[in-house]
Amino acid sequence: MFFFSILAFVLGAISFLYSPFFLLLFLPLAYFLFRRRKKKELVLSLVFLGLSLLLFFLFPKGNSGPVEGTFLVIGRKESYCLLFSFKGRYLYYDQGENNLFSLLRLKGTGEEFHFRHYEQSFDFENYLKTEGVFHQLQVEKNEILFSSKLNLSRLKEYLFRNLDEESQPLVDSLLFGNSLSSLSSHSQIESLGWTSLLALGGFHLSFLLFLLNKFLGRKGRDCYQLLSLLISLLFLIFSLFRSSMVRIFLLQLFTFFNRLFKKKISSLNLLSLVALFMLVFNPYFLISPSFYYSFPFLFILRFFPLRKMAKGKVFFFLFLTLFFLPYRLSQQYEFYILAPAVQMLLTPLSHLLFLLSLFLFVLPPVGFLLSPLCHFLFFLSEKVVALSPSLVSGRPALLFFLFFYALLLFALVFLTYRMKKLFFFATMGVLACLGLVFLPDFSNHVEIHFIDVGQGDCTLVRNGRSNFLIDTGGSLYDDLAKECLIPYFKSLKITSLDAVLITHYDFDHYGALESLKENFPVEKVLDGYDFLDQGTIDIGGVEIENLNLWAEGDSNSQSAVYSFSLEEKEILIMGDAPKEVERKIMEQYPNLSCDILRLAHHGSKTSSSREFLSFLSPEVSILSVGVDNLYDHPSPETIMTLEELNLEYHRTDEEGTIAFRFLPSLSIIGA
Repeated sequence: MFFFSILAFVLGAISFLYSPFFLLLFLPLAYFLFRRRKKKELVLSLVFLGLSLLLFFLFPKGNSGPVEGTFLVIGRKESYCLLFSFKGRYLYYDQGENNLFSLLRLKGTGEEFHFRHYEQSFDFENYLKTEGVFHQLQVEKNEILFSSKLNLSRLKEYLFRNLDEESQPLVDSLLFGNSLSSLSSHSQIESLGWTSLLALGGFHLSFLLFLLNKFLGRKGRDCYQLLSLLISLLFLIFSLFRSSMVRIFLLQLFTFFNRLFKKKISSLNLLSLVALFMLVFNPYFLISPSFYYSFPFLFILRFFPLRKMAKGKVFFFLFLTLFFLPYRLSQQYEFYILAPAVQMLLTPLSHLLFLLSLFLFVLPPVGFLLSPLCHFLFFLSEKVVALSPSLVSGRPALLFFLFFYALLLFALVFLTYRMKKLFFFATMGVLACLGLVFLPDFSNHVEIHFIDVGQGDCTLVRNGRSNFLIDTGGSLYDDLAKECLIPYFKSLKITSLDAVLITHYDFDHYGALESLKENFPVEKVLDGYDFLDQGTIDIGGVEIENLNLWAEGDSNSQSAVYSFSLEEKEILIMGDAPKEVERKIMEQYPNLSCDILRLAHHGSKTSSSREFLSFLSPEVSILSVGVDNLYDHPSPETIMTLEELNLEYHRTDEEGTIAFRFLPSLSIIGA
């Protein structure tokens, strides 16, 4: 009954969020229920469809401007909290002062989000959206009406005192569900798909409850039901009410009452009830990975008794890996062939780590035993990444997901009804989909990508099967090569670079170069001085010329100015060249034309003179600039000049990475 309700709710949600045409999908569902004479289900489905639309329409999003009222702390991280009020939810940077469920009287100003970002970085704004938070609160006056005591910092100090610094984040993840991002080997663990092995969730909690059930036996069944609920509640508190633990607790709670009152609600409807409960509280939870990553799999398990059908645990593990593989590829763009096999062997070790972590509550010296096990796991992850062959998938297309999961669903249906031949063909179809997504990219690309590297410059040029980079960006806080550039290349199925061209040696233009060379195949590195003898250099069929022949003065004055064409479109990459260099270029190249201009020095007032922009009159201009940067780039003067000359421009701080395709005509393909 509730399963059809959750389907209707989801249809209403995606209709509101994406397109009202999705409402048409409700008609087949309504027709099915009508034909099957399921009147209650049909009425409930209509109710939840309407409720979904109403919740999204009325959902309070807060506002920009003066804000005053009473707020409840509903989310707690190290440096910020999430606030709830009936007028909206807000992000509040309080440096950990207010505990979860504290009640505050605040006065301040609501503001739009302006988060620093770069390509492939964590989308904090989208995460906040999944929590129903759309504004940040700058607090002027703070009054604590009720101070909650829900603070785990002292408990963690007690538990972790015998763990080394590197092992603490892993045990913190296993017991409290916190992020593994502070681990030095986090990138390896994430790329291998082992994150769920090392985090608090249903995987380890189910194992703990399984052991408890075996220990109590049949005679202790009633006791087990109560204990499982209490254990779930305990971990719900430990996780500070993470959504995955809320789901587990609610499912345990509803199951407990279902058995207590001897109701005959199926496990499918109980799960549907949990999903509805969480979505009604926060309808934007629908677009959270915690929802679309876990609930579909759990519904699959309710429809198809895989554990009963499987001839051993290997089949179930293979299905588990296969089911989540497309989602992983959409995040990592790469699959390590040995990772699933090693993960299967690591499962007992991860359970052991979890159980030993529990002993810390009564015997903290167990930490001396835990640390070597943690380091063994880190060592293993590094070795698998280093030794395992990998397949690059790129960013899978929407059609891949549709065909993959449709065929996988058909395969499960055929397996359930023992239709062996059809099951075989459906399985081959699933594997064929995977095979296609891992095929090398043989397409001839003619594109230019202005990669968002924050406050810096980085441009990717693709011509046929040749790829080269102009500048790399640079950050004092992040390894842009590992965290930004290489993942972006893999998302495009780029496995090597023919060259890296550096305009000049300011850190924000070349800072990621060394790490890029160490971690990704780069054939050669060139700078402006390499052009002095040759004039032009051919890279993958693209003739590149450095227009700054003077190269004297400070580093900006020495900046190379690279000119080249793609499909008869003239492109100019200005580096940080100042107005004096622009003046000399106009004198030396009076017939110079430009269709795409990467503006100099991030739009600083020291470059991009009115005369130069008017002289070039580019079809489109690009400003590579970081959000709220210390230099206040781009300057109002540059923006005013662009607008007065009626020149189209794009900014990476506002649009992220900006890409253009040149065939059959110039068109923007990413922003």
